[in-house]
Amino acid sequence: MKLAFQQEQIAPVLQTVQRVVSPRTTLPVLTGILITGRGGKITLSATDHEIAIESEAPGEVVEEGAVVLPARYLGEIVRRIPGGPVTLETGVQGKSATVRWGRSHYVIHGFAAEEYPSLGRFGQDNVISLKRKELRELIERTIFSVSHDETRPMLTGALLEMAEGKIRLVATDGVRMAMKEGPLEGTVSQQKAIIPGRALGELSRTLGEISEENVAAGLEGGQFFLQAQGLHFRSRTIDGQFPNYRQVIPGDFKTEAVLKTSEYLAACERSSVLAQEGGNAVRLDFKSDSLTITANAPEVGNVQEEIAASTTGENMQIAFNVKYLIEGLKNIGADEVVFQMTGPISPTVMKPKDREDLLYVILPLRTV
Repeated sequence: MKLAFQQEQIAPVLQTVQRVVSPRTTLPVLTGILITGRGGKITLSATDHEIAIESEAPGEVVEEGAVVLPARYLGEIVRRIPGGPVTLETGVQGKSATVRWGRSHYVIHGFAAEEYPSLGRFGQDNVISLKRKELRELIERTIFSVSHDETRPMLTGALLEMAEGKIRLVATDGVRMAMKEGPLEGTVSQQKAIIPGRALGELSRTLGEISEENVAAGLEGGQFFLQAQGLHFRSRTIDGQFPNYRQVIPGDFKTEAVLKTSEYLAACERSSVLAQEGGNAVRLDFKSDSLTITANAPEVGNVQEEIAASTTGENMQIAFNVKYLIEGLKNIGADEVVFQMTGPISPTVMKPKDREDLLYVILPLRTV
C-alpha cells in the first residue's frame, strides 16, 4: 500500500480516531489504528470493543492495501511533521510502514491488517436525521450527571429515547438527574437504549469537530451508531433496566423561586470555598424576595451569601451538595433559573425559566 496526503489534512482525522484507542488492552493490535487505502479512499479506523470510529481522510491512494500502526507513535510522528506532503508506504510483509516527508523518513512496526478485529456493519436500518448541534447539546446538558460507580452499570450511561416527535437523553447517578429533550422530524418508531457515558463524551467531541448540519443516527442490534460525511461512529449499549426517571419528578410544589443564573452560580461558587471543608453542604433559605446561602466549616470559618430571588409559596430552608448546584447551573443555558421545592427532604427541580425542554432533579441533604 502507498498513500499520499497533506500533513495538515490527515492530522485532525488521526486525532479524532486516536481517542478511541485504549492503551490498556489485552489485545495488542487494538493499540493500533487500521489504515486502509481502497477504492480511492483513505480510511482510518479504531475500536476498543466498546466504541468504534471510522473516518475518511483526504489524500491519494497510489497503491491499495491496509496496515495497523501503533496509535501512540503514529500520532506523535504525524503531529510533529511540518505541514506539507507526506507519503505512507507499507513493507513487504504488510506489518510495517515508512512515513516520508521532505528529506526525512520514519519506519514504524505494526500489525497485519488481517489481525485487526472486524468493526462489523455500521447501522443502515432505522436511521433518523438529527441536527448535529441539537444532539451535541443533549449530551452536554446531561452527561455530567452520569454515574461513575461501576457497581451500578445501568447508571454509568444515559438513557436515549426516540419517540413521539422527540429525542430525549436522561442521566442520573442516584442523587441527581438531568433530562434534555429535542425535536425529531418525521415518523420514528419508539426506540430506547442506555449509551455509556464515555461513548457520549467521545461523541460530543466528535460532533464538535465536524461541520455538517445534519447527521444520521439510530439504534440497531445492541449498538448506537452515528453517520456523517466520511465518518462512522458506533458504541455498544448497556444491557439492563434504566430507573423509571419519571417517578422522581415532583408534580406539585410548595415553593418556587426565580433567580438570575449568573448571580446564583457566583454565590454558590464562592460558598463552595468553605463548603468543601464541610462535606460540600450548603443551606438555602428562601424568602419572598431573597435567597440566603450559608456554609459552615468549623475549623475554617463560615460564609453567608444573600442574593435577590422572586419567591412564591412558603418560605423554605433546604440543604444541598453545592457541587450539584454548581454543575446544574453551569449547564442550565438560560439567564434565569426556576427552583421548585416540595419540602426540605423531597426532590427539587431546577430548570430554565419559560422552557420545558430541560430539567434537573436534585435530592436535598437531610442535615447541614
